[in-house]
Amino acid sequence: MTTLEMNTQNLKNLFHFQLDACSEEYHRALMEKFGDQIDSQELLETLNRVRGTQDLDLTKKVKATKKPKADKKPKEPKDPSALCQARTWGDGSGDHQCTFGPGSNGLCTKHAKLEKECCVPCTTTDNGNKRCGLYMGRINQWQDGVEGILPYKDPLGLLRIEWTSDHMKSIITAALEDGTCKRPDTGIASKKGRKTTSKKSAAAAELAAIVPATLDTSHQVPTSETTQKAIMEELFGPDSDTEETSSEVPAKLETSSEVASDKDTSLEDSLEKELAPNEEPDDDHEANVQEKTDKNGKIWVVDMDDMSVYFWDEEDERHGTVIGIWGENGPELEDEYKWMQE
Repeated sequence: MTTLEMNTQNLKNLFHFQLDACSEEYHRALMEKFGDQIDSQELLETLNRVRGTQDLDLTKKVKATKKPKADKKPKEPKDPSALCQARTWGDGSGDHQCTFGPGSNGLCTKHAKLEKECCVPCTTTDNGNKRCGLYMGRINQWQDGVEGILPYKDPLGLLRIEWTSDHMKSIITAALEDGTCKRPDTGIASKKGRKTTSKKSAAAAELAAIVPATLDTSHQVPTSETTQKAIMEELFGPDSDTEETSSEVPAKLETSSEVASDKDTSLEDSLEKELAPNEEPDDDHEANVQEKTDKNGKIWVVDMDDMSVYFWDEEDERHGTVIGIWGENGPELEDEYKWMQE
């Protein structure tokens, strides 16, 4: 007997052994329930007769439970003329445009609002820290009207967008070398980047600036408590519970600009610690942005003025780029950024 035949016979023996056990269990259960109505021997013969007609069929094949997935058809590229005409960052080449549908002026609602704010590409706020209007222009807008050269500098000749294509890199490098373009000292595209300043720090600096530098720190450096008390007295008058002759409160006037400067710094540092001891600094405090969490628990940076969603990664060239809008159900991203929701 071959191995296959032995395995087949073993399977059949196991099958019949299980049938025998089932027949005995059926016989016992039926006799307990209907023993006064049926004959035990007749029931056993009936069960054995049924059992004898059963056999294990090993010729049937198991059908596959799942069909192989068909290959997905690649998506057909959208007609650029049927899309919003605003240029977007994409991979930094300058060839990408917004994928939302256009309105009557060729722009989607969001970009139409930005163009109404400012239609000149590369425009920033006075300090250069925040983008204004339709920052990258329309897909058919070029630097100084020269087709093929993407907008890269503002009306003052300051570099604002560093495109990643070799073509634009060479143009920007040449412009910086011949002086037709200059890298800004601060803000967007500067070597230092935007200055990180928290709202609380700015408030502390403003408060410190309005406090007259009249306290002498040459003999004794005031403690945090002393500093706070001096500030409160300068702003709101002497406290009735505070002793004017306290040894911790210096009384001598100081006219040295250097010492006054040190005092201003100490005031700012003291207020910074008191106002925001555990708060991380915000990037670009001028922007009215907030962190919002979607239904999957992912955090997004949203401009609360127009509900624009920003790409937020200071190590990435796309940092600060508008990638969609915040809707009722969370972020509604442009097609090229939808991978961020996966």
